[in-house]
Amino acid sequence: MKYRFVFLCLALALLLTGCRLVPDEYVDYIPHAYTQTSEDENLKVNNYDELKSALLTLIDEGAEESTLTTDVYSGDVERDFNRAVDSITHDYPEEAYLVGAVDREIVSVGSYYRIDLQIDYRHQKSELEGIRDVYYFENLQEYLEAALNASQRMLTLHMCNYVDMDFDKMVEEYCDNNITKAIAKPDRVVKETYPSSGSDRYLVLRFEYPKDDKTLEFRKQFVEYMMDTAKDSVAEEPNELERARKLYAYFMGSGHSYTEESVSMPAYALFFDHKADCRSFSAIYEIMCTDSAVNCITVHGTKDGEPYDWNILELDSGVWHVDVNADAQSGQPELRLLTDADMGGYEWDTASTPACVGFFEPEPPPQEEGEQTEENPEQPAEPAQEPEPGPEPPEEENPDESEITP
Repeated sequence: MKYRFVFLCLALALLLTGCRLVPDEYVDYIPHAYTQTSEDENLKVNNYDELKSALLTLIDEGAEESTLTTDVYSGDVERDFNRAVDSITHDYPEEAYLVGAVDREIVSVGSYYRIDLQIDYRHQKSELEGIRDVYYFENLQEYLEAALNASQRMLTLHMCNYVDMDFDKMVEEYCDNNITKAIAKPDRVVKETYPSSGSDRYLVLRFEYPKDDKTLEFRKQFVEYMMDTAKDSVAEEPNELERARKLYAYFMGSGHSYTEESVSMPAYALFFDHKADCRSFSAIYEIMCTDSAVNCITVHGTKDGEPYDWNILELDSGVWHVDVNADAQSGQPELRLLTDADMGGYEWDTASTPACVGFFEPEPPPQEEGEQTEENPEQPAEPAQEPEPGPEPPEEENPDESEITP
């Protein structure tokens, strides 16, 4: 009791002076909500293996406080304790994820030791039940995209074959290419792994968004409503080119005037604030066309030497460039259909995009075999052969002659 009282006084003094009882490498943790002590108040340990096993048992039980005792300890107690904690928090992924810090006071009592423990947890053990195991990159990508679409603030996965990746780039590329699904791009992505090395780790990604959850949810619903309304507005139009034109007119409804600006939530800004740049206009127009069965792609090129995006409509009746951003920013009431020859100042990879030639000429009807066509003037039709002379019919059996002679 005397030693415990001294320890508590020391702890209180440290807290009052702003000092921490946990090592510096374990400063980021969230204590779990429950308090539990081991059923065995006097766990016996007499060597390193028993000491490490006892610590694993206490962590598995979720114990926050406990006492270990020794009879005749084989080795250096303090060195073995530090070694055991280091092994648990670096070689055991689950324990590394759960445990924030392990503090101890080792007291020598005659010929044996007493180790008073305090274990702080950064995560509750119950959280492990909802964490998914990930074996392949495709699984990771699926869970990451779902988290971004839902504007989650944290994603935790158990990586069974962990490989370092550029998560900032992955998040940025997905959000830029799916601006109507991932309504907001995180301002910052924080990565944590437990342990810090090895192929088997728990991965925690924290996303910092520019708005609170309630605002993000409202804006997501607003964008979904606008996209659904656009699709419904052309549902009865059988002609795909007319659908493409009407989808552009949807942008220009009620005489909207647009301001060219890059923003953190481009889809919402375009529909609500009427602020957009070439990237958001072309991306949203492509999604709207695709949802309405109109073949549309985005071209990443340059305009007057600066990076610039626009679209190509590739339809059964023809292929055109369309610059929705330029048309909307200038207040053009109708969508302009442009051919390659009209694209002065634009540069793009012509080898990977279809040629834009405007309307296709209708195909001529099929010709019968041997019939001369204008498309093949070098192959004239064969002259008709004169029939061989035969016996003339009797006069009374030639009614045509009687009609000609009165």
